[in-house]
Amino acid sequence: ICIASPCLVMQLLAGEKRTRAMSFLSTYPPTGYALGLLLGAGLVASGQWQLALQIHAALLVMVFLLLLAALPAYSGAAPRATPAPPQTWRQVLGALRDPLVIRLGIAVALPNAVSYCTSLAAPAHLANTYNVSLAMSATAVAIAKIIALIIGSVAMGYLLARSKRTTALFATMVAVGLTAQALIFLPIAGIATATAALI
Repeated sequence: ICIASPCLVMQLLAGEKRTRAMSFLSTYPPTGYALGLLLGAGLVASGQWQLALQIHAALLVMVFLLLLAALPAYSGAAPRATPAPPQTWRQVLGALRDPLVIRLGIAVALPNAVSYCTSLAAPAHLANTYNVSLAMSATAVAIAKIIALIIGSVAMGYLLARSKRTTALFATMVAVGLTAQALIFLPIAGIATATAALI
């Protein structure tokens, strides 16, 4: 899904539509994580972790069947003005020596690493720091993540489609992220501020 979906979007769309679709598509892994956290939060008190896995399995089967029924068929038409894909492993691995590929990989990896690490650490931290239940803090983290993804993906798709100053956008994201981390992990504000910082 992580590889095939962006490839399909890049194959079928171009320009502003492609940028917006890719921005929206990027929300799928963290949204899934947040929904799983939300589901797990409801089962924290009972300790029924097996039930959470069974519900996840049922959801996977349901979504798979829905996708089979709803996804349009792809004709496999040739891509528009794009170079042929690499034909050998040497060519594929050769891309890893390209500084632009490495810079793109780092730019994608850093925000994701911070996001996932924060999502893992925040529930227990908020519960211990502000004396709330683990279920409540996990729910706050999950809801904050979903809200942030909706706002962030729509806003970033809009900005990237209209702006060429990607370095300024990335620098702004870093500054906002550092400020948010301080508000989340330093006990300088209440849980409402920490939740807002998660968003």
